[in-house]
Amino acid sequence: MDLNLKGKRAVVCGSTQGIGKAAAIELALLGAHVTLLAREEGKLKEEAKELSTNAGQSHNYLVADFIFQTWSNRLLNATWPRERFIF
Repeated sequence: MDLNLKGKRAVVCGSTQGIGKAAAIELALLGAHVTLLAREEGKLKEEAKELSTNAGQSHNYLVADFIFQTWSNRLLNATWPRERFIF
């Protein structure tokens, strides 16, 4: 099965540990541009640097804590090009 995600974008919540981190790593290896979401900026910066860029993609991150309603609203109302993200 060919799961080439080159040119696609993925947003991964909880991406600095556990299954979120594993998902971000795999998505990057498959060629996706990955946006990492988590609470700790230091960990996000480290993780973004470690993700594969073999397909010429770049990665970024957003610091967010879903405990706070304002963060949840901001992310839900973001003007990302939704058709280009994997949900």
